[in-house]
Amino acid sequence: MPADSSRLQKVGFIFFPGGLVEPIAYAPLTHATAEAGFPTYMIELPRRGAFGGARSPEVANRIHQAIRETKVTRWVLGGHSLGAVIACDFASRGVDGMAGLILIGTSHPRDVDLSRMNLRVTKIAGTRDGLASREKVEENKVKLPPLTKWVWIEGGNHSQFGWYGFQPGDHFATIPAASQREQMLRAVLEALRADAESL
Repeated sequence: MPADSSRLQKVGFIFFPGGLVEPIAYAPLTHATAEAGFPTYMIELPRRGAFGGARSPEVANRIHQAIRETKVTRWVLGGHSLGAVIACDFASRGVDGMAGLILIGTSHPRDVDLSRMNLRVTKIAGTRDGLASREKVEENKVKLPPLTKWVWIEGGNHSQFGWYGFQPGDHFATIPAASQREQMLRAVLEALRADAESL
């Protein structure tokens, strides 16, 4: 049975953008989750994550402010690329009410082990990702919970997970950007709805 709107409002989504990427490049993603009924916060990274910005205490302050501002009881952390690394880091340290994790276009967790955590994790990856290759992604599979849901987007690359153009070092995608983003959005919304339905 689908979750009703009151349940959706109890599951919030905190999203971290990729490094050196303008946060607006992920606005279509966060707008979609908010329009679906999930309170959504995009955490802007100091200095776009560069020069220590990704690990700045200000990031934690912004997360805690978002948590204090709502009546959300369960939180799902997510991010793309460097943003997913940050999400993994905070998941390993624990966030009040954290129930899930959505990792997009990343080979992480690499530096932390989340395999024993009671988290609902969704991992979204592209088979043409030049920055997080399939080999690197699967190398760290053992650091994720056994029931992690894997979503491989055939022909998808790194850049098309955001709305910011082609990124140096990436491979060219073999599917249209719109198709890749549609599959990503569907997987993100399914993950959030699964958390809401478990309430």
